[in-house]
Amino acid sequence: GARAAGGLAGAAAGLLALAGALGGAEASALLLVEKSAPERAVSGKELPVTVTIYNVGEDAAIDVELGMNAKGGNLPLEHVRGEPTRKFSEIAPGGSASHTEVVRVGKDGVLTLEPAQLTYNRGDGGRTGAQSTQPTAVLVVTGSVALIESLLKVGSVLTLGLVTNLSQWWNLGFTSLLVGGTYFGLKTHGSIQKAREDHARAASLKALGLDKPGQGQKKKK
Repeated sequence: GARAAGGLAGAAAGLLALAGALGGAEASALLLVEKSAPERAVSGKELPVTVTIYNVGEDAAIDVELGMNAKGGNLPLEHVRGEPTRKFSEIAPGGSASHTEVVRVGKDGVLTLEPAQLTYNRGDGGRTGAQSTQPTAVLVVTGSVALIESLLKVGSVLTLGLVTNLSQWWNLGFTSLLVGGTYFGLKTHGSIQKAREDHARAASLKALGLDKPGQGQKKKK
């Protein structure tokens, strides 16, 4: 975002310097506009869309009128807050201004936002228009998918990167169940074996008449 805007600003400034050197063009404002949004969103949740305006010209831009143009291709968008249009009385040379509109996406899919539009006075008496860059497509997922992704992120942190997808969660769960079942089985087997040994020992003592208190001492006498 910032790197791309910086590249656009540098290129535009270079073109202006070249035009001035060749033809002695009058100083005027030149606005470059960037529109941006998060790369992922959740259907039914809020999505901020921001437009940033850079004046890379040599004069102030006057009476700047911005239209956010909140359209999302085949996905429905609902305005939440932040004005869909905005006016700036002046943007100085080398200065910038930004505005954010928050929308809500109606369903999951790939959201393609339309470029923003604006008009302004260049400072030399003329009025002109500009169009923003087109934001990268936004992947919109359902709430359940977002929850699974969040759980996988937590699992990745807790397992130090061992679990990063559902298949690995399944394998880890199966392994845990197998290890836990084996441990429980061994404990149970050990308990049964001990009970059998105690029962056999008691039966032997009973057969020898040593199961009653004092019987062992009488026999020794």
